[in-house]
Amino acid sequence: ALLLRQGVREPRVSKLFGKRGTQWLDTLRVAGWAGTSLHGLRQLLADVRTQLVPVLGTIRTTAVADPIARALDARPGFSPVFSVTLRAEVGIITRFPDGPHLASYAGLVPRVERSGGRQWSGHITKAGSPWLRWALIQAAIHQLRRHDDFCRWARRLAVRKGILKARVAIARALCDELFDVWPRG
Repeated sequence: ALLLRQGVREPRVSKLFGKRGTQWLDTLRVAGWAGTSLHGLRQLLADVRTQLVPVLGTIRTTAVADPIARALDARPGFSPVFSVTLRAEVGIITRFPDGPHLASYAGLVPRVERSGGRQWSGHITKAGSPWLRWALIQAAIHQLRRHDDFCRWARRLAVRKGILKARVAIARALCDELFDVWPRG
């Protein structure tokens, strides 16, 4: 946004903060306060990335030591960050009788209103943990890369309903899979 306000057109790179984009930013000269602000923002990003290295190391260590996080990390589309996040947000899996109850806790089920014999289903409830919902939807994005019946179902759903609605439905279906693979005891 800062560059656009200064009339600077972005280079043809896929990631502005990737290798080629950073090289382009190094050669860019912006005058006045905008240049100072750009320098400050780039320094802030570098500081955050530096501070993130030990945090990610701690998360990876935690994921390797925890049997539940290890089991979740073995699933397609999960990383140590997602596994530890799911582990922390779900807590004790035995509080849920099945996967649909876990999906309801994550707020991934549609809102249902009933009156006089009529039933209306709306948007998802978004009740429960926003971090759990976020992690499940992020994991759902990667489920289309699997090579099994689940992936074929997900692709058909994405074509029929659209990718955004399909991601929520995939995340809801992931709750069933997670409930089944979650180690107990």
